[in-house]
Amino acid sequence: MQKTKPQSLFFTAITAFITVYGMTLYNTVLAYFVSSRFAKEFAFKVVKPADSKIYFQTYI
Repeated sequence: MQKTKPQSLFFTAITAFITVYGMTLYNTVLAYFVSSRFAKEFAFKVVKPADSKIYFQTYI
């Protein structure tokens, strides 16, 4: 663990950077998956356009 103020600030900066980088990477992958062709095909296998509107909006 950190023993001095500079060590604490350095640890905080590194932790924040890694967290932001990880969240950015996660969001990029998630956006790619959601907008991919596979996701759309899978969604339309689960719910058909002829189903009730509330189910259609919930699943898509």
